[in-house]
Amino acid sequence: MRKCLVPIACACLLACGDSGPDFDLQVRVMPHALAPGDTATIMLRVANLSGRPQIVQTECKPPYFVTNAAGDTVSVPGGILVCYPSEPPGMPMEPNDTLARFYFWAGDGGTIANTRLPAGLYTVHGNMDRFRWPTDTIRILP
Repeated sequence: MRKCLVPIACACLLACGDSGPDFDLQVRVMPHALAPGDTATIMLRVANLSGRPQIVQTECKPPYFVTNAAGDTVSVPGGILVCYPSEPPGMPMEPNDTLARFYFWAGDGGTIANTRLPAGLYTVHGNMDRFRWPTDTIRILP
C-alpha cells in the first residue's frame, strides 16, 4: 500500500481517476412527457462502488443541460451551479455512499432563452465531475 505524502496530490489522484466501474451514474427525468404549465423533475445520482473513498470533483458549472434531436444544447439552467467549497476541492464519498440531486425544469431554454421550447423530444445530460453520464429523454408536448 502506498502512502500519500501530499494530501492534495492524493485528492487529485482520486478525483482525476477514471470513473469506470467505480461509480454508478443515473439521470432520471420524471415525467417523460411535459405538458404546457407542467414541471419535470431531473434527478442526478452518483454512487461510489469502488470500495475505497473517492472525491467527486465539483466545479461551478450547471449540473445538467438539455439538447434537441440535432444534438444542439437548447437549455442550461440559470442560477443553479454545482459549487461545494471544501478543502481539498471536491465532495468526499465513502464506499457505498450515494449522492442524489433533484432539479425542476419547466421545458424552457433557461439561460439560453427564457421561453418554452417547441414541442419535440429532448435529451437531458448530467454535468457533474468528469463522468460520461447516461442520459434520459423528455418529450415536450404541444
